[in-house]
Amino acid sequence: MATLFVKTIDINLSKLSVCLTTHSPLVISDSEDVLTYLIDSSESTTKELTVLPSQFGQDANSVLLDVMDTDIRNALINTQLNDLFDAIQESKIEEAKSMLNKLEPILPANNLELTKAKFFLQKQELRKQELRKQELRREKN
Repeated sequence: MATLFVKTIDINLSKLSVCLTTHSPLVISDSEDVLTYLIDSSESTTKELTVLPSQFGQDANSVLLDVMDTDIRNALINTQLNDLFDAIQESKIEEAKSMLNKLEPILPANNLELTKAKFFLQKQELRKQELRKQELRREKN
């Protein structure tokens, strides 16, 4: 809705300057001919105004991370997901399954990261099975 508002302003009020403030990465990245400024007052009592390069076409996560200096998800969940992927990468299958079982009840069933984790976990399990088969073949020879 907010991006439609910005487009409507751009079309209907093209000779008027409008100052719109937002915390929405979609509003920032969906508008092509918009000047974007960052107001930062985190370090001092003085507010610092920084002109940003165009964010047009950026995905929302990139805007959150790069411009708004905000995580794309809850920090604890992010840590747990990173730990899960590390366990999968290191072929710690049982540990990864345990982590996955803890995350599944608290995240939506269609969560993309969970889907990826399940896929990579299955891939690692298949890889491990194939390595076992190869070892058995070598032992027979």
